[in-house]
Amino acid sequence: GEPIAYSAEELGSLIEEMKALLREPHGWRAESERWLSEAIRSELTHGSRAVVFGSVEPWVECLLLASGASHVTVVEYHAREYPHPQLSTTTVSQFTARHFDLAIAHAAFDHDGLGRYGDPLRPDGDLLAMRTAWRALRPGGKLLISLPVGPDLLVWNLHRRYGRRRLPRMLAGWEEVGRVG
Repeated sequence: GEPIAYSAEELGSLIEEMKALLREPHGWRAESERWLSEAIRSELTHGSRAVVFGSVEPWVECLLLASGASHVTVVEYHAREYPHPQLSTTTVSQFTARHFDLAIAHAAFDHDGLGRYGDPLRPDGDLLAMRTAWRALRPGGKLLISLPVGPDLLVWNLHRRYGRRRLPRMLAGWEEVGRVG
């Protein structure tokens, strides 16, 4: 299909909107957006390179740029076109980049492998996505991830919820340094 495209003007406007929200953080649409913005402000070093896994709208990418990232790469199952010098896009099948300082998977990996967003059906798609994030980061890089947590559950083909069984598998090999929500 056709790539999802945003104009340079739309991206510039969204970056300015994110800057305004960073100055006055009471305008977030959802509590999880506020939490993510606070985590980015805490973990992003000015000039860092970031990667975003999963993107319906480019607000996370623009939030990263508004927060001081030097470059953001977007990894998605369907092609994106973002004509901005600090943004690049790639598909999951073409992604090979390494050495990012920060990776973000906001409401993303819990969908992987379920086919809802054009991804191949794979029972372990979420676990494979975590491995991809691991390989994408430089030593010492950090992953900011949001997952629905509660009793283990698969809502076909919407998402997974992570509990006593699946959450430890998702976080295996990672050092958890914080949790919000």
